[in-house]
Amino acid sequence: MSGALRLVGYFVFASGENIELAKAELDLLIRVLDENAIVSWTGPLALIEMDSDPTTFLLDRAAMIKEAGIILAKDPSSGRTLDWISDDILMNRIGPQSSFCVRSKSLTGNREVDVRDELTVLLGTRTRRTTGARVSLDNPDVKLVVILTSSGTILCESRESLLRKELSLREPGRKTFFHPSMMNSQLARAMCNLAGVHPGSLVLDPFCGGGGILCEVVALGAKAVGIDLNWRLIMGARINLAAMPDSDTTLIQADASASPVGRQRLDCIVTDPPYGRTSSTRGARAVNLVRAFLEFVPDMIRIGGRMCICGSSDMNVSEMVLELGFEIANRLEVRVHSGLTREVSTVQF
Repeated sequence: MSGALRLVGYFVFASGENIELAKAELDLLIRVLDENAIVSWTGPLALIEMDSDPTTFLLDRAAMIKEAGIILAKDPSSGRTLDWISDDILMNRIGPQSSFCVRSKSLTGNREVDVRDELTVLLGTRTRRTTGARVSLDNPDVKLVVILTSSGTILCESRESLLRKELSLREPGRKTFFHPSMMNSQLARAMCNLAGVHPGSLVLDPFCGGGGILCEVVALGAKAVGIDLNWRLIMGARINLAAMPDSDTTLIQADASASPVGRQRLDCIVTDPPYGRTSSTRGARAVNLVRAFLEFVPDMIRIGGRMCICGSSDMNVSEMVLELGFEIANRLEVRVHSGLTREVSTVQF
């Protein structure tokens, strides 16, 4: 073999909606598993060095990951041959009764299309000959992915995210109760991850509206408390949460600062305060509501807890947070459309 490198590592391919959000989400989830893990990014591709396989955990949890898996081999020379892939690698991953497919991706531009096609055909032919497995493009047992980067070519075994399909079924327009102010399920799940929501966590959404965020909280196995002043929205949240299996939820019609949770009991706060034409509050009033709520947060959340809060860029939530003396762990901008950019801030207490 040529100068091939055998790696003990993993890869993630992020969706293209917001790479910075994907990076923040992945970083927090990886740290849950291994504080010493090393993550390096090239565009939407993350390479991960850690002791245990994070693939299942990441694909079950992360909203912004399209696929993930194990790195089988790497060729630093970026050649057009496959002599850097040993037969043992293929036979160890694919049995003679299995099915497989081969795909390729390039991070180096369209000029590599011919190389991608050539490597895909070569690897498919060799895998079939070496392992005796059959090709299945629609439902393979094993998916091999060849990724071309500026620093070499990587062979991976990949699994696609099923969560993203589930999230598409939980989009606001597909819920039983709909309100135009509801957050899309993908961003709601990412915010839950940024806030560190885990099974058994006690999580508050003080501006819960129709329950979009709460649905993702309970999907993660956490206990959800939702507060909203609008009775119609509370009833809508109740309807939507009824569709979630095994949900542990408390819904309260009240002012956002009227949390029923005891002092420093909350593990996480995840919320998207109302703002704009479609919300039940308006402009300056909404800002005052959020500011009043933020003043109560230190009394509600335990030491070490996290809050992820989203707001219109006009709302300047991050400025409110800083003015109150809180430390922002990360701040991201999420473009919704040409007229709306959301600001997502995560605070560690």
